[in-house]
Amino acid sequence: MANMLAALVCVFVVGHVTALTNEQVAKFQTTGDTESNTGLVGTVNITTEDDKHIIECNGIPDHETDTFPNPTNPHNIKAKNHHFEIPVTPTEAAEPGCLPMGPIGVLINGIPIYNPFTKAGNNAVEGEYAKVYDICDGHPNKRGSYHYHKSPSCVIARQNEVSPLIGVALDGYAIYGPVDENGNTLTTDDLDACHGRVVNGVYQYHATETYPYILGCFKGEVLPTSGLHDTTKQCFFASVTLSDDPSGNPSDPDSNTGTKPTPTCIVFSVTSIFLIISAVFN
Repeated sequence: MANMLAALVCVFVVGHVTALTNEQVAKFQTTGDTESNTGLVGTVNITTEDDKHIIECNGIPDHETDTFPNPTNPHNIKAKNHHFEIPVTPTEAAEPGCLPMGPIGVLINGIPIYNPFTKAGNNAVEGEYAKVYDICDGHPNKRGSYHYHKSPSCVIARQNEVSPLIGVALDGYAIYGPVDENGNTLTTDDLDACHGRVVNGVYQYHATETYPYILGCFKGEVLPTSGLHDTTKQCFFASVTLSDDPSGNPSDPDSNTGTKPTPTCIVFSVTSIFLIISAVFN
């Protein structure tokens, strides 16, 4: 009985909790500004059906960019037909998920976010292998897809909130800026291995100025129709310190830099909680 009561102290109630409120869904929109390189206006549309948020966007940034191509980046920005599907009610995965190349989430302005790595597994943001980014922290790849690897300063700055929503990961969990609900600026040390934390019973990621910048791994399950690239090829787990090879075995977070977090609580469904309570007091 004592053991069962002790377990109840550590229960996390899994209910029908959505990571994005209706008000937050409405934040997925662009400024309507014309992008200087393409002469196009960014678009983003989010609809909800069959327990999924469907996000469609053209990938054109709605903020200031550098001139592309340029001496440090030979690629053009091109309009895309991005299509992402994320769960309305995220489900925490039994094991953290690795981050493949390509989109791992999308911001409220319809621009994808990528993991913090180069194809070779080096830090793409800082250090010897860092890429060059424009004034708003993004750049296009060789396919013309504009994206972010790090905290998007322009998207964060234009929101007049203490802890603004800036996007959503493909597992359905929301992504917030670096400032918490109390006005404190967070660092990686304040977050878990996937670069997030639980607030009011709901998990959320945070973009920060420190590695891994936005996501370290997927906390939740990703839908097969999410738009995620193949995780059996290049797929990474991030941690505070980069190793020589952060890729490793995608199914084993302990095989590389992304150390699998040790569970501190038992996760029960609501039904299970009632059954346990009945067993204790009957």
